[in-house]
Amino acid sequence: MQMSIYYSSEFDHYLDNLTSLLEPVLILFVGGIVAVILIGLYLPTKYPIGSALPDFYPDEKICKESISFAERVLNDVNRLVKK
Repeated sequence: MQMSIYYSSEFDHYLDNLTSLLEPVLILFVGGIVAVILIGLYLPTKYPIGSALPDFYPDEKICKESISFAERVLNDVNRLVKK
């Protein structure tokens, strides 16, 4: 009976030491997860991706070149399908 009391108290002692060591690690881990979530939420509002891209307005020449390229691709696809 005395051995069970001794080992029970030893186990409780080791368990208390383990939990006292793990608590700060778990607090830092959860704090890191919360920090990543908050940064992920607030960073796009402070620095939106649109501000990093230059303003671009295509002119008539670029639009005509794009349409002619699309027409050539469509003609090539139609020609390949007919074969």
